[in-house]
Parts: sequence; C-alpha cells; structure tokens
Amino acid sequence: MKAPPDLRPATKRWVLEVSRVYILESHHERLLLAAARAWDQLEAASATLARDGMFFVDKAGQPKAHPAVAVCRDSAATYRQLLRELDLDVVAPTEPSRPPLLPRNKRNGCQSDAALPRH
Repeated sequence: MKAPPDLRPATKRWVLEVSRVYILESHHERLLLAAARAWDQLEAASATLARDGMFFVDKAGQPKAHPAVAVCRDSAATYRQLLRELDLDVVAPTEPSRPPLLPRNKRNGCQSDAALPRH
C-alpha cells in the first residue's frame, strides 16, 4: 500500500506501518486512509486552535466558538469510529467487556458467574 501524498509525514509513516503489520483487504485500506485523513484534520484544527484560541467575538460583540472546535470534535469522532471499524487490536482484552450479571439476571439461579458460558 502506498500512502497518499496529501498526508502529513508522521501520518504517512503510521499508514505504512499499519499496512505492513496487518493484512488489509481493499475496504480496510479505504478505512485506514479515511482514519489517517481524519487524524490530519484533527491535527490541523488543533494547531489552528492553539494559534487563534477556542473563541472569537463576532460582529455583535458575542463570544462564539471557533469553527475549528467543530472540526476537532468531528474529526476525533470519525477517527475513533474508523479505528473501531478496522479492529486492529489482535490481543483479546483480559477483562470482560460486560459488567458482571446481577443476581436476578443469572441463568438457572446460578450463584456465581463461573457456571455461565464465556463468549
């Protein structure tokens, strides 16, 4: 996989590293590139906010959020969602992803979770 020229150098390195380590099908490559672009948008918007501040005063003298605030929020959400879709973590979590069952919700009146099947 070749990283597109519009990505920042660090993002290009990340794309190349991920594509080297993981076997990606074409739809995964598209998700990876979309995640990389979302990351670069987040970085650019963060730099703008660092330079300009999070707020400005409009013509009426009212404080308003800088437009880059929305770009940061949306790009971060997009990046997180795309990473979840890629599912690059190969090690299973050691902790269960669900909270323990309440006693009234246990099957067959079991007193411990040990008797329940693990998924």
